[in-house]
Amino acid sequence: MLKVIIEMHPFGSDSDKQCLSEIFIVNDGTGNRDIGNYSVFIYHPKIPSSDGKRRSAEVCVRKFSRKLGAQALVSLCLQRLHAKKEKLDKKVALKPGQDA
Repeated sequence: MLKVIIEMHPFGSDSDKQCLSEIFIVNDGTGNRDIGNYSVFIYHPKIPSSDGKRRSAEVCVRKFSRKLGAQALVSLCLQRLHAKKEKLDKKVALKPGQDA
């Protein structure tokens, strides 16, 4: 599992840092030595949720070439999370009865 922490450090101060979100990239165990499959979750500590877990998005990454490395995996996961957020934002902005 990889964990990406996004923190804000006002004026560079560690003592005043605030966690904005945590992203968990979890290997689902269905890949092999060369290819990985992952479930990706994002948590927002400051956003309340009904289940108490504050999970706001989930995406999957399939058939990822491990030779590309962890930074490429994190980048792809961020792209997928962003695309999902844009899709959800567009859906919310539609008027009732409209299709995306």
